Amino acid sequence: SSFILPGSRRDGIGTLAVIVDTSGSMDSRALDACRAEVQGVLDAGRVQRVVIVQCDTAVKGVEEKESGDVLDMTAKGRGGTAFRPGLE
Repeated sequence: SSFILPGSRRDGIGTLAVIVDTSGSMDSRALDACRAEVQGVLDAGRVQRVVIVQCDTAVKGVEEKESGDVLDMTAKGRGGTAFRPGLE
């Protein structure tokens, strides 16, 4: 007979990085939608930590939140658009 026993690893993701476009072309509705998606990830509890990178033509802010935290992100930047700095 076989048994299914709990493992020593937790299901889910340890750390998730999210790059948020904070360029001027992102209106308040689009930024609110981004905030809501990130908050949904935090609320779901499947990710231990989320690193939020705000980027327009350069990285304008980096914030770390843990599962269950409340996201109170204020958009920084508001210039042009270039994601490369956020990926580096």
